[in-house]
Amino acid sequence: MPIPYNPTAQDGRAIREKNRLPVLQALRSFGQLRRPEIARLLWPNSSTRSAYQMAVRTCSGLIADGLVFERTNTFRDKRLALSNRGANLLNNRGFKAQPGHNLNFTGSQFFHRTLGNAYLVEKAARGDGVWPEYGLISNQFALGPDWFRAAAGKIPDGIVRIENED
Repeated sequence: MPIPYNPTAQDGRAIREKNRLPVLQALRSFGQLRRPEIARLLWPNSSTRSAYQMAVRTCSGLIADGLVFERTNTFRDKRLALSNRGANLLNNRGFKAQPGHNLNFTGSQFFHRTLGNAYLVEKAARGDGVWPEYGLISNQFALGPDWFRAAAGKIPDGIVRIENED
């Protein structure tokens, strides 16, 4: 068993509950993510193995509770997205969210968004602010898709606010 980056005396159930909302919020902004991306995004300072185990445990509970669902994608791996119940939970907590049932899990647009999400997850893990394409398209941020269409003629694949320039 891996050694946690920040050992804690908290009860595992309390930690699980604390981790659920950030995973749901990540899926809200990115649309769809794999467990390794969730691990990197939410536990960037933990070892890869420990972060992945936390992501697996947290996502398993969310799937069991019907808050997220998983689908096999073009690469034959599993992607997670918000279910109706997960979107409703976030909406009830004041976060504008929609379920991911209509997301594309195959084809060129899926591959394009996968690459963009992977880049944005890495930037977020390094401490930079990120706004994924899915979040921009679904009006989750102050500047919506209409603003970008008018200003640049297209919606960007994502936006990064550099915080930790080395």
